[in-house]
Amino acid sequence: MKLRYFIASIFLIFHYSLTFAQLPQTEIYLFDIKESRMGYTIDNPTKIVVGKGYNNQPHFSRDGRYMYFVSNGKRGGKTDIYRYDIKIKRTKRLTRTKHHSEYSPKITPDQKKLSCVRVPKDSTVQNLCVYNLKGKKGQVLFPENTTFGYYTWLTQIDVLSFHVPEPFTLMRHQTIRKIHDTIRTGIGRCLEKVKRNIIYVDKSDSTQWQLKILNKAWVNTRKEDSIAPDVILSDCLPKEEDFAFVRGNTLLMGHKGVIYRKKSIFKNPNAEWEAVVDLSKYFITDFYRISVSPTHNKLAVVSYTGEKP
Repeated sequence: MKLRYFIASIFLIFHYSLTFAQLPQTEIYLFDIKESRMGYTIDNPTKIVVGKGYNNQPHFSRDGRYMYFVSNGKRGGKTDIYRYDIKIKRTKRLTRTKHHSEYSPKITPDQKKLSCVRVPKDSTVQNLCVYNLKGKKGQVLFPENTTFGYYTWLTQIDVLSFHVPEPFTLMRHQTIRKIHDTIRTGIGRCLEKVKRNIIYVDKSDSTQWQLKILNKAWVNTRKEDSIAPDVILSDCLPKEEDFAFVRGNTLLMGHKGVIYRKKSIFKNPNAEWEAVVDLSKYFITDFYRISVSPTHNKLAVVSYTGEKP
């Protein structure tokens, strides 16, 4: 019983639950965002939800037309992938699998498929899966790997991923050569490819989490002795691990209802955090996930009720 409770606790924290009732209540807010000398201005808030349950993990298409997300619907069942058309303001359900839940939707680099982490009902198996853009014809990419949590595409054949359980690991996978390498341990869930850099959160020091730039030699070689350590890009705000970039150079993080930034972060890594947007005027006091569209004009945050997920 203790082992089952331990496993369930891990999956609750990272939203990959043994029972659907454990999913937290979350909502997605979509804003227009504009940069100014004083920071950023946001307006036109739109709540993107399907029911009052779990609405989470927003991801924008490359052209900024669509925002993909997951929801457990109006009846609180398993999670499916939805697509919100920003232009016509319409939500469409894409996946309708009977015995699986989908999480972390992303468009593959070739723009031809929709990837996600898929979890069978009443199971702890977590596979990386791809569907066509209509949410059909699902295919598991690495059936031998069943602990995927979050991930980011490096190329059409290379994937970096966060794996459970603790200690949470950063792994590199290649679809053609079937390479699976563990690169780091003690990482956070947020991974981003920013221009030519791979950014992750190092949580090995529980008192001070840090954003680091992964030395790309770790992706290209296994000769560990000749590889320099990762560069520290920034400190994280207290107990925050979700981040986003605007135009590939301005770092955003949220804390207690406020969005902070570090401008020109790669040129000025020692910059102080600057408060730029207070979401409390929109009655958003608790949020964690944050995402900016590739077109730099849309911002999505995920608010939550109760304890932070």
